[in-house]
This record gives sequence, C-alpha cells and structure tokens, in this order.
Amino acid sequence: MKNLNNYLGIPLILIIGITLIVYSAPQKTTDAQSKYSIYSWNDEVVSAEERAVLLSILDQMNIGAIYQSFSEELLASQEVESFLSQMVEHNIDVFYLTGEAQWGLEADGASLKEEIMKVDLFNQKVDKQTRMKGIVFDVEPYLLDEWDEADKKGKVKIIETFIDGLEAAYQVAQDKELIMIVTIPHFYDRYSLYELDRLISLAGDGIAVMNYDRTDEYTQIKNEVNFAQKYGKQVINIAELQKPGVHKLEDINTYYNVGLDELQKSWASLDERFQYPKLSFSYHYYESLKELIYSQ
Repeated sequence: MKNLNNYLGIPLILIIGITLIVYSAPQKTTDAQSKYSIYSWNDEVVSAEERAVLLSILDQMNIGAIYQSFSEELLASQEVESFLSQMVEHNIDVFYLTGEAQWGLEADGASLKEEIMKVDLFNQKVDKQTRMKGIVFDVEPYLLDEWDEADKKGKVKIIETFIDGLEAAYQVAQDKELIMIVTIPHFYDRYSLYELDRLISLAGDGIAVMNYDRTDEYTQIKNEVNFAQKYGKQVINIAELQKPGVHKLEDINTYYNVGLDELQKSWASLDERFQYPKLSFSYHYYESLKELIYSQ
C-alpha cells in the first residue's frame, strides 16, 4: 500500500481535512418548511390594498408560508408578480393552491399535471427569486357522489385511483423542481393503511392533514405522522378556523369559538408529543384568522 502521508506530496492530515469538508458541507434541501403556514382562497388577498394587513398578520403569527389560490385572470396579471416580490422581501414562501374533487378520479393525474405545468410556465416568466416554491393540492374525492354510492371496497378503490394520479403528477413536479404537498382528511387510514402509506411515500414531498376535530387531535394524525417519519416527509397539521355552520362545520370541528390561545396550546402539545422536526402547522384560512385576530 502506498504511503498516504507522502501521496502526491500532500500531508495526510490535509487529505483528511479536505475529505471532512466535502462530506460535512450542508446540502441544499428542497423540502425546507416553515413551522407555520396559512391557506388562502381569495384573490383579494393578493391585491396591493390588502398587502399591509396580510403582512402584519403573517408577522404577528410567525407564518412563513402562504398557500394561495389564484384565478386564471389574476395569474395573468402583473399583480401576482408584485405580490410574490413583496412576499420574498418578507421571507414568505408562496405555494400555488388548487384542487377539484373530480381530479381524484383521474388515474393518470392529467388535471394535476396540468396545474403543475401552469405553475412551471408562470415561474419561467419571472425572476428566479420570486418564483412560487411549489404546489399544494386540495383534492377531495370523498365529496363526490361516486364516494357516497360506494361501499368500503369501492371507497378504497377511489383512494387508490387518486394516489395513482398523484404519483404520476409527482414525477412531473420533481422534474420541474416544485415542492408538492397533498391535502388530505384525517380519515383515510380508516379505509386502508396500505394506501395511506403509499400516498405518503410515493405521491408528494409531504401531506397536509385536515385535523378538523378537536376530540382527539393526536390520535387522528398519529398514523400520518408515523408514515411521514418513516419516509422523511413533511406533515402539516391544519386547524379549521371558520365559523360553525359554514360547510356543515360543527363547533367541535373548528377553533372559531374556543379561540387562538387554545389552538396554540393544542399545537404545542402535538409538537411536544410527536417530536418530529418535519411536523408543522397551518391555519385554514386567512379570512377566518383575520376575523379572529381583529375580534380579540
């Protein structure tokens, strides 16, 4: 064996030092996430008139990412680029929020892919610094008549088809270097742990779980967090803030009446119990959070 101490005249200690530098250098990751995020469904949030209030709320609540829906008209306007630029100035990540229940029946993920390409096309037209960071899908096939008419086996088949589409779409998102988050209810594990495992492992960079029942928030997302830990994926716990009665919400489904202090205690408890660095928390949604803040 050659004497490494004299190899190419380079002292062994220098070789070791270079090796350590190469292997210990921090790697840039595509799944860095904010601890707190927010869903926003209305175009008005993007307007210049709302910007100061929005930024004040994001700062007050320590929110580092916004999942924003954009209408076709808004996306084609200059308002979006202005919005993105200002979000970047305040270190806020912007994700494109979209979804229709019917897309869950497309095994090829055609509509999902189309939305990803829409984001990619937009990103190509703006400065790299102001691009959208990724896409958040909110596709709820369990709202369809097909779900209501299916028995348990049929419901599992719908979930399976949905995941097939998500997996196909995720390949496109990865190719376009877009983070892909999938919003899901907290009850898919009642139908198939296998499919939930497949969804988390193969169909995105992470999941956002609609944990809309204050009865037992820990148990309701335990399987989701366990699978996320298994595959090193993000898991976002979403809390509902809308007023009871809206979309058939009952008081137990929302923090509207119990308030933000109780919500913060709940999130702190979940964070402590799970001890998973990739667990984060999201408000649903902006208008409701704004109402609660200004009513205090």
